[in-house]
Amino acid sequence: MIVYERELSASNEAELEEKIGNNGTNVIITLTDEERQAFRDAAEPVYDKYVPGIGEDLVNKVDEINAKYMK
Repeated sequence: MIVYERELSASNEAELEEKIGNNGTNVIITLTDEERQAFRDAAEPVYDKYVPGIGEDLVNKVDEINAKYMK
């Protein structure tokens, strides 16, 4: 079931990117690894500010799940 859902999601995502990216008013930008790291670096102070209130365990779990899907 999960494999099917991921395949369906990837298919839907590609279709939506095509529609959104080709409508003349939107541009889809794919960041390089360096650009993505620059965003992470810039967000670090915000991350540090809110982790204590959210809880480090929850933030670590979100980071773990995010890393799994950002490959």
